Amino acid sequence: MEQWGKTYTSDVDVYEALGTAHDPDEAVWGRVLETVPFAAKTVLEIGCGTGHYARALAPTATSYIALDLSEAMLKAAKEHCAGTANITFLHADAQAIPLPDDAVDLVFGTWAIGAIWPPEAKERAMGEIHRVVRASGEIWAVENHWDSEFMAMRGAEEQEGDYQTWRWYESHGFSLVDVVKTAFAFPSVPEAERVLGFIFGEKALQYLAQHPNPRLGHRAIILRKVFADG
Repeated sequence: MEQWGKTYTSDVDVYEALGTAHDPDEAVWGRVLETVPFAAKTVLEIGCGTGHYARALAPTATSYIALDLSEAMLKAAKEHCAGTANITFLHADAQAIPLPDDAVDLVFGTWAIGAIWPPEAKERAMGEIHRVVRASGEIWAVENHWDSEFMAMRGAEEQEGDYQTWRWYESHGFSLVDVVKTAFAFPSVPEAERVLGFIFGEKALQYLAQHPNPRLGHRAIILRKVFADG
């Protein structure tokens, strides 16, 4: 079983190490900055994690609300975003967002909305996202593409799961904006073993034993939903 839950709560350092290794050429980062219209908007980020995006994007927004369920993640995000303008942190569950109806112009999530589990919880979260976004607003998400070296390492079941995540977004009216080629690039194979082994267990260690390379190819998808008035 994958240990994502521990990286969100008790072992945030592992999550940070994975995030540091991801997107070394800033391909996803650059595409998000080019594509998503954050400027002069009220933005809600679902699952802000350690604040990687919030720190850079909040100063461009009129107001940036960074939501996460994990107190450990929010603590790290507040430290990383110290002194950042226009940002408010919100300790809350995306299934019950403590904001009024029509409160934000844009909702944004990276590897967060699609990860909500079980399916009924994800549906409730999507309902809440639709409730708080204005009629002229937009919802943007970044998720895993199901076909990459990284996903092959995780296995066929996870690949199918991420394909179904895309289909779920599609069923809710999202369109595929882009597929971005990127990677996870660790400083060494032992560090890749430490981080990936913690999260993915024996399957990661076996993969790295067969492919002793600290760089694993990855692809991300960028998704968008624009409402009728947008």
